[in-house]
Amino acid sequence: MKYLFIISFCVLSWFSHGQTVLSGKVLNEQGGPVSFATVSVENLETKAVIAYDLLDELGVFSIALKTDLKEVNVRVSAMNYRVLNTVVAAKTQELLLKVESEVTELEEIVVKASVITQQNDTIVFDLNAFAGKNDRVLEDVLKKMPGIEVGLGGEIKYQGKTINKFYVEGKDLMGGKYSTITQALPNMHVSKLEVLENHQPIKMLEDKVGSDSPAINIRLKKSVSFSGSGKLGVGAGPLLWKADVTPMLFTKELQYAFSYRTNNTGQSLGGSLDGFGSYGSFDILNYWKTFGNQLRIAETPIPNIDNSRYLFNTSHYASGNTVFNLNKDLELRINFYYYNSEVERTGEQYTEIRNGLTDSANGEIIRYSRKNESVWFTEKLNSQFTFTRNNKDNYLKDVFSFSLNRQKARGVLAINEDPLTQMTQSPSYNLQNTLSTLIPLKNDKFINFRSIVNVNQDRQNYTVSPTQFLNTPNDFTAPYTALDQMYVDNTFYTQNAFSLSWKLRKWTLTEEYSILYENSTIDTDLYGKDTVRESVGKRYINDLNYNRLENAARTSFNYKGVKWDFNINLPIQWKVFDLKDKVEDVKNTKNALTFEPSIGTTYRATSRWTFRGGARTSTHFTPLSQLFPNYVFSSLDFSAYQSKIESSRTYSSNLNMEYKNPFNGIFMNGGASVSSSENKLLYGSKIDENGQQIIEAIERDNTSVSQSANLNIGKFISDWSTNIKGSFTFTKNKSESLINESLRDISMYNYGYGLEITNNHYDWMNLTYKANYGQSQRLDTALKTNSYSHSQNVRIDAFPIKNHSITWWLDYRENTFDHQTFSNRFMDVMYRYKWDKKKIDFEIEWQNILNTKEYEEVIINSIQTSATKFKLRPAQVLFSVRFNF
Repeated sequence: MKYLFIISFCVLSWFSHGQTVLSGKVLNEQGGPVSFATVSVENLETKAVIAYDLLDELGVFSIALKTDLKEVNVRVSAMNYRVLNTVVAAKTQELLLKVESEVTELEEIVVKASVITQQNDTIVFDLNAFAGKNDRVLEDVLKKMPGIEVGLGGEIKYQGKTINKFYVEGKDLMGGKYSTITQALPNMHVSKLEVLENHQPIKMLEDKVGSDSPAINIRLKKSVSFSGSGKLGVGAGPLLWKADVTPMLFTKELQYAFSYRTNNTGQSLGGSLDGFGSYGSFDILNYWKTFGNQLRIAETPIPNIDNSRYLFNTSHYASGNTVFNLNKDLELRINFYYYNSEVERTGEQYTEIRNGLTDSANGEIIRYSRKNESVWFTEKLNSQFTFTRNNKDNYLKDVFSFSLNRQKARGVLAINEDPLTQMTQSPSYNLQNTLSTLIPLKNDKFINFRSIVNVNQDRQNYTVSPTQFLNTPNDFTAPYTALDQMYVDNTFYTQNAFSLSWKLRKWTLTEEYSILYENSTIDTDLYGKDTVRESVGKRYINDLNYNRLENAARTSFNYKGVKWDFNINLPIQWKVFDLKDKVEDVKNTKNALTFEPSIGTTYRATSRWTFRGGARTSTHFTPLSQLFPNYVFSSLDFSAYQSKIESSRTYSSNLNMEYKNPFNGIFMNGGASVSSSENKLLYGSKIDENGQQIIEAIERDNTSVSQSANLNIGKFISDWSTNIKGSFTFTKNKSESLINESLRDISMYNYGYGLEITNNHYDWMNLTYKANYGQSQRLDTALKTNSYSHSQNVRIDAFPIKNHSITWWLDYRENTFDHQTFSNRFMDVMYRYKWDKKKIDFEIEWQNILNTKEYEEVIINSIQTSATKFKLRPAQVLFSVRFNF
């Protein structure tokens, strides 16, 4: 028996290595065991429960916990016994606890499981408690949960912060493009949704480097789950089709999700390509560049409504995603995406720009109109291979990606009734590999190596005809019937960083050196077309070679404690910029030594209240896109900056707070920020009577200031299955503006208020109500320009008969400007029959019943006021069959 005890003790010690184990017995006053009571371990300061256990019939408990605390409170709660609180050392030990008898008088009670629970930094939501009877996929339910927001593109935020990871059973299948899962995974297959607050995705850094970003983990009802959903539909108004098929498999070793989606019903599929999330300071380096946006056709701005109202599309999207283990530690993820879409747009824009204002608000007023009909074609292909080793002893992540992009646009634009034809095309490709590895050393030290290499090419063309209605610099268009702008960008980018870190108690110190090199060659030329195609002149040619070299030494301090987290960064950077203009044979160079410190802190006042704050200063240099010495023609505008490489200094600070009470279903977050930028260049516009601009830069010291504040409150009332969300936002931007040689100070104010209520309490009806109110104000010298908007959206799901439902949407939007009101009304209806035996839904949707043909709104920015009209989709009917895998 002695040897058996010794062996058992050794096995237990090995199993609990790195953990603290509190074990023992709970006895009553007579020395007998107390059974089936709760023993919990609490943080002395915050009172948060760290871990707990239930006593067995012998009164024995064993609690394993991982904590940096020196002391904890052990709390024993048992029926007919007085609550016992004992402070003990947070080390492995065996306890003998005695409780005193106390009669507990109970009234009639109803025991109801909490739909939101918390254990340490994990908030667990019972998904079924928030689902309405007509909710079918995970995203439907996420929109109704307190503390969680879902953007139009599918981006998920918790307490106002973007999540850094989206897991299903602990695996990251999508690498940030998780909307494919949230929009296809049946909510009935989900058991729990876990929010991992302050999530550090690199396991090796969990107790070394703090994180204030949350993550989401989905728990399924089955350990091996073949899931997914599909929807097939046809309709009229005109001929319509829709198909969405997404099978998925989730196991501990293998996950995959395949998707094919197509429609011409106005549903945008481009959001499935959007990646969300963030990278920590030891994760892979990131470099991202837009393609096909330097040259664009001029057209009416897209309205701020759901794209299903105005999108005349023919779209296709296909993706294949899988993640599996190559061996015990190494994981491979493969993501493949293809997107193809053709979109038609029709709109009108009436614009007013006040020029040369005085205190009496008198001056020249520029007014013009634009009407456009355009067609956009987009094709994208992207593949990504990710190798990951992520355990307590080592971290390795390598991502190789390749993408092809092709975009075309053509259209007719009438400026003040004068017609023009526009066309753009822009093929491009991008090749990238990025790597990060963490290797532990002795004495709590580790090294980190990160590297990224990126190569891309972007070719663009922009053609406009005829030229007789154009206003151009030097009026050079007389010999030509058309203009053709060419733009080619070849860029190579690489960055390599090496760091050494070591942990001293609760501090992690890091010394890092990195070197960055970027080379871009830019070729632009403007051609005139008539009988022949020829360059219009040297003033419209750019032949640039741009080099950027940055050497940086960074010292950082990370403190991870119980109540406080600190992050201090002290980077010193030597930056060298070199721009060679081959047309004029001149060089523009800049050498600078910068110091850009930053500090961030988190204070967990209690288990419910958390405060975060930070401040930083940063130095930015004139980007290459604003260094072209000669004119580039795009969107009917000409830009030629002829500027030096100058620096701008930005100072910013922020303060945020979070409050959560999971047991009462209350979530609240808010914050305020302010930033000030000191600039040496001011960008001015010369605007003609038809709205064409010539944009140039002048050397002038100027300052721009931005301020913002926000507050979000959510409350879930479980007895009424009701979730209430309220929001407030405020922004203020103040800057100088140079328009037609008139210098002005302009301030922009924006206020926003929102309310959302969802109710799933009644078996015969579910209700969703949203209301938003906004105000925009431009203060320009002595003139104030105001616009107001408000919207109300009601959705009612009625269930008059079993398996039958009727859904009714009413959407009302209103814009007010200068005593003019623009109202837009929409109404939709859907009938659904649920075939329980086959788990199939039959749906008939009638959209835009009122057949609203145009959407009208007012847009105010720092220089102009525009009233816009946009063509909407007509009334249409769609019959669909929805099913689950």
